[in-house]
Amino acid sequence: MHPPLTRFLTAALLAAASLTAGAQRLLTQIPLPSIGSPTESLEGAIAIDVAVDSATNRIYVPVLLDLATSTSFQVLVIDGATNQVVHKLTGFPVATNPFYGSIAIDSVRNFIYVDTFGLNNTCLVSVIDGRTEKIVKTIEPPYRVCGKMAVDPITGKVYINQGDALNVIESEASGIVDSYNLPFYISNNSEMIISPYVHRLYFGSNSSQNSELLNFYDTNDNQVTESFTIDPAMDALIYVSPVVNWNTGHLFGS
Repeated sequence: MHPPLTRFLTAALLAAASLTAGAQRLLTQIPLPSIGSPTESLEGAIAIDVAVDSATNRIYVPVLLDLATSTSFQVLVIDGATNQVVHKLTGFPVATNPFYGSIAIDSVRNFIYVDTFGLNNTCLVSVIDGRTEKIVKTIEPPYRVCGKMAVDPITGKVYINQGDALNVIESEASGIVDSYNLPFYISNNSEMIISPYVHRLYFGSNSSQNSELLNFYDTNDNQVTESFTIDPAMDALIYVSPVVNWNTGHLFGS
C-alpha cells in the first residue's frame, strides 16, 4: 500500500475511534466458561492476551484450554457490538508453553499475528488473513523465545519482545526478520506499545543496577533513545501494560 494512503487510512481509523468514544465505564464482562459452542466447555480456560481490531470491531482473545498438556490453544473472535463469540481460530502450531504467546493486529492491512512457543522450544509466528481467518504464513524468528508483540500500522512491521533483543518482521508477505540487541534485559512477558506517528516503541525493563526503567525505542534508528528511572514505589514496571494516546503522545501506565 502506498505510504501516504496508509497514513491517511490510519488517521481516519483514529478519528473514527475518537468520535465514538464516550464516558469511560465498564460495559460488561465476558466470563470464559460461558462462551463457546454448547458441545465445547471452556471451563477453566485461561486468557493469555487480547487484541482489538479497531476497523472491524472484532476482539481477539488467545486462550489455553488444557493446562495439563498445554496443547489446546485457540483464539476466540468476539464481536465488539454484541460481545459474543462469533468464530474460533484454530490450527496453530502445537504450543509447549503458550503462556509466552501473544497476539497483535494490523488493522490497516487486516492481518492478525499470533506467536506460540512451539515444539523444540521454537517460537513460531502465525500470520492470519483477517478476511478469511485462515493462516497464510508461519514465520520462525531467529531468537527462540516468544514474547509480546506490537504492530506499526503505517509501516506494517511487527516487533516481538525477545527478552534481550527485538525481532522485527518486515512484512507479512516477505517474512524477513531482523534482530536488534538491547542494552538490558526485559521480561519477554512485558507489554510493548507503539506510537506509529513517530515510530517509537515504549516498554519497561530492569537496568544493570536493578532499577526499573521506561524505555523509548526509535524504530527508525533501531536503538533506545531515552530511558527514565521509575519510582521504586511503582513495583514491577516490566509487567505493566502501557498505553499511548496517539493524538497527544501521552503515555499511561499503572
